[in-house]
Amino acid sequence: MNKEKNSGGRIRKPQHGRRLRWGKQFILLAAIALLALGIVGGTTAYLLTNTGNVVNTFTPSRVTCRIDETFENNVKSNVYVTNTGDTPAYIRAAIIVTWQDSSGNVAATVPIKDVDYSIIFPANWNWTAGSDGYYYYNGSVAPNNKTSNLIYSCTALKTNGNYTLHVEILADAIQSSPTSAVTEAWGTVAAGLVGAVSD
Repeated sequence: MNKEKNSGGRIRKPQHGRRLRWGKQFILLAAIALLALGIVGGTTAYLLTNTGNVVNTFTPSRVTCRIDETFENNVKSNVYVTNTGDTPAYIRAAIIVTWQDSSGNVAATVPIKDVDYSIIFPANWNWTAGSDGYYYYNGSVAPNNKTSNLIYSCTALKTNGNYTLHVEILADAIQSSPTSAVTEAWGTVAAGLVGAVSD
């Protein structure tokens, strides 16, 4: 056996045995680590190949409306607004009365109610006039249902030179849930005019 003397004169034995033990332990630990990685990798592969994707499709609500009316003998009558969307909605409408020529040009003169035209509202009117020029339907309207009558009839009483009377209905619809949506979109003037606006 080879023996070496250190600087203090002591005899030192070679460390080959200790190195051999550390080498065996390292190999054993490496084998355990590889085995563990193989098990985890196999489990992951199994999960990846056997777990299907779940697809969630969200369909947003559609809020739309349509004006339904009768126009005969220069008289506009029976004006309703139909909820053509797929969710209950609040509805408002504006009645725009103008003088227009044959090219659609609008005159600067504004027609005067009961002088240039007459407008009759139904006796059981379920609308409220807002300070913003809109009429608000009282309550929400279910999909494919319509409001009560907005105008019973509107008739021109006279002409204005080359201009004729035009009565247009502009309608808006907004989802009724949450009810705060109506005041956020239409402003505080709508509060209390469309029904139970509370949250």
